[in-house]
Amino acid sequence: MSKRNIILFCVLALLVGGFMLKGYLDDQTVKKNIELENKSLFPGLTKDQIAELKIADTEKNTSVTLAKMGDKWVVKDKDNFPADKTLVDKAVEALPKLRFGHKVGPFTEESKKKYGFDKAIEVTVLGKTIVMGQPAGARLPLKFDNEIYLSPSNDRFTFARYDGEWRERKLFPGQEPADVTSVKITLVGQPEVAVTLDDKGEALVTGIDGADPQKAKSLLTAVGGLRVSSFIDTPPETVAEIEKDKKKESLAKGKVTVSFKNGESASFELPGLKLKEKPDYLIRKDGGVFGLSEYYYNKLAKPDLMPGKPASMPMGKPVKK
Repeated sequence: MSKRNIILFCVLALLVGGFMLKGYLDDQTVKKNIELENKSLFPGLTKDQIAELKIADTEKNTSVTLAKMGDKWVVKDKDNFPADKTLVDKAVEALPKLRFGHKVGPFTEESKKKYGFDKAIEVTVLGKTIVMGQPAGARLPLKFDNEIYLSPSNDRFTFARYDGEWRERKLFPGQEPADVTSVKITLVGQPEVAVTLDDKGEALVTGIDGADPQKAKSLLTAVGGLRVSSFIDTPPETVAEIEKDKKKESLAKGKVTVSFKNGESASFELPGLKLKEKPDYLIRKDGGVFGLSEYYYNKLAKPDLMPGKPASMPMGKPVKK
């Protein structure tokens, strides 16, 4: 074999070897990426093992710590106020499912802004902190141990509350609207009104003559389903009257007592105040101050229990015979 052919053969062998090596390395990279796609951030973790969870929003500069007490979750930062069970359940179910995904590289100042880590959600559980950036398409940028990954587990929305609120908004946690058996409304300067279900499930009303039983049952359901629209943690600016039909009208003051099927009862106060220049009307319950929407506040302050007027027949053209 001539020297020229030997050189050509060696070059060809190197090219073939290079292509084979590249194919092998590419194959190994694909395998590693596939492994990362399915590799859990918390191998072996189950939701039952999670007893505390800290969530911080760097954009809003807020943080919350959720802790399990017995069979219930509380918000530690808010004097162990009951946490919203539905929200917490979604969070603790999502954590064991988080996967690494595609590895991008080390965390840098450049990648911080590129992947939205300047507006991140930080989740700390069992001593590990995962930082969630802004979603990139269907992928969620994750920072873990100073490395960046594009995870297929896009669950940022589960941890990023738009209002940062994790407290239970049901005014009567553990109770359902249908569990209410009686409501008593005592307003200053007005007769006390009470609605009670009898053994047959019919509504009996005292304090108002001629009340509509169906409207009375609807009032029980509405009270049982009351939800907090805002949590008042610091003394707010309030007003004691509002303008109705170009006249000032004082807000109703009083007390509402509610009883439930399981024998429990609860009460809250209507202080006759609303937030200044905001729609929420204040109530006080168990030492806390909360806001209710005007619609639900009026359900209590102005209970509509009288039968409605029969609908009048529409006026139309006479029918020709």
